[in-house]
Amino acid sequence: MGMRFMIGCLVWVMFGWSGSASAEAETTSQVERPSWDTRFDAAYQTLARGEFEAASTAFKALLVDAPEGAQRTRVETLLALSDEWAMKGFTLVLGSDATETLKARGNRRRTKGEIAGLYVDSVVYGLGSGIWVSILADTNGAAGVILPSLALAGGSAGLLYYLDQDPLGYGVARSASAGLRLGLYSGISWVTWNESRGTDGLDAKVNASLIWGFSTAGMVGGGLLGQELGATPGAASMVESGGLWASVTSGFLTFGLLGDAIESDTFFLASAIGLNLGALGAGFLAAKSAPSTARVRYLDLGAISGGVLFGGAYVAFADMADSGGAQLASLVTGTGIAGGLTLAWILTADMPKDAFVERSTVAWTPTLLPTEDGLAFGAMGTF
Repeated sequence: MGMRFMIGCLVWVMFGWSGSASAEAETTSQVERPSWDTRFDAAYQTLARGEFEAASTAFKALLVDAPEGAQRTRVETLLALSDEWAMKGFTLVLGSDATETLKARGNRRRTKGEIAGLYVDSVVYGLGSGIWVSILADTNGAAGVILPSLALAGGSAGLLYYLDQDPLGYGVARSASAGLRLGLYSGISWVTWNESRGTDGLDAKVNASLIWGFSTAGMVGGGLLGQELGATPGAASMVESGGLWASVTSGFLTFGLLGDAIESDTFFLASAIGLNLGALGAGFLAAKSAPSTARVRYLDLGAISGGVLFGGAYVAFADMADSGGAQLASLVTGTGIAGGLTLAWILTADMPKDAFVERSTVAWTPTLLPTEDGLAFGAMGTF
């Protein structure tokens, strides 16, 4: 009896404990790694909440050990959908909110920062217009310059206040500011190029009129284009920065490559052409990348840093070089600016985008509705 009892205890310890340990290991495994169906349900709910990037990551993980057949096909389909919606920047909204969301997207208003910047620019534009008027009128004395400038500065700000009674669209004010400055740069560039050609040139009235005309056309044209194209403050900033840095870089590189072999007017011609082509190219790039204003500021920082780093390093060690001079310094600085811009563009690729405002009468938003059998997909909007 005692022996049988001891053998029974021994058997229970060996097999009973082993079974308990196996069950415990299985439970631990289940806790550490949820079942495939549980993970699928979690990914499905992530998609249903509109978190497309997170859903895409979850479905990719599910494909690793997905069962063959209908379940695998379902995961592949949902993964393709998540990837596409994440890439296009879609936002999931409730059907009851879709109409208001679409209306808000199509009628975004200018920010306070935009209109404040344009007010400053309008005052500066008015002061410049006063100087232009005084040049045309051949006025003598300070009063002949100051009074028209003050009157036109106040008039410009007043006109902007009138136009903004129904607030300007999102990006319109910033587009007008960018157009004004690009027009000013362009007018100065072309006038400087013409004066550097060694000819008699144009008189002061014509030059002043050209600069004022370019500035005015740029401001008006920029505002209209911003309204029609639905440009954002970031896109407008990128066009302005693109024109400026293209002008500076093309001037540096032209002199750096050709040096004394070029006439002085060639340097200014390269800068003027670079300004216009740079602004145009930046406009196309902005339409594709939808940059935020913050990203454009980082691009400016990259250009400045590259130019200062490369140019400064050359100047610091120029006395150690066998040959050098202004030509090589110009080439190194221009290369630094271009390199800094390129590096900043790569490093800021993941920054949030600022999508263009849709001005078209056709607008739609994807909708998703959980059902008993799965998900119902559709589109809602105005056509």
